[in-house]
Amino acid sequence: MLQKLKNCFIFLLAVAAVCASAAVKEMKMGVYVYDDYFRKGAKEDGVELKSLVEEHFKRLNEHGVNLLHLGVSRPDDKAFDEIWLPMMKKYKMQAYLQLSFAYFRLRKYWTESYENHQAEKAGKFIAKYKNCPEILGFSIREEVSAKELDAMARYYKKIRSHAGDFPIVTLHNNMKAAQAHPEPYPAYFGTDRYAFWWEQSAGGYLA
Repeated sequence: MLQKLKNCFIFLLAVAAVCASAAVKEMKMGVYVYDDYFRKGAKEDGVELKSLVEEHFKRLNEHGVNLLHLGVSRPDDKAFDEIWLPMMKKYKMQAYLQLSFAYFRLRKYWTESYENHQAEKAGKFIAKYKNCPEILGFSIREEVSAKELDAMARYYKKIRSHAGDFPIVTLHNNMKAAQAHPEPYPAYFGTDRYAFWWEQSAGGYLA
């Protein structure tokens, strides 16, 4: 089962975060998880999606994982309300939600009308879940290039016109983009430069 879903857990994500109580600090450690991989795995194995998700939540919880970078592929999928969110509550996990269904990509199909439509979809979804204590923030793009920053910022502003204010999550893999990041600024700002990259690009220095 884990072999089939190995793509869900390729990258280890470690984030230091402060809990709601200012007196308590907790290290957040988690993994990338994509709901569409689980949906595909459950179908291939002939098992219920809920049982497959719980199997993995239980195992992650046993190994100290308390944070997910969760890719959501369908904004109107009942599975988020009926499976993913209840599992987060049950196993005391929080999540950054990557809105895969509204992911920012400057391609030929990314016209102004398409962007407006995507922003509305994303905004409605965010407005529904932004006050859930299990949800720390929302992302619509990782590893954006510096030349795409202004377009991404425009997209975020359009989303906020539908959702109101919400915490943005941004991960960069190059310093030029990180230094030039325009408003709206993210609440969670980090990198997904993996350890083996740092060793090469930092002259052997490992943080």
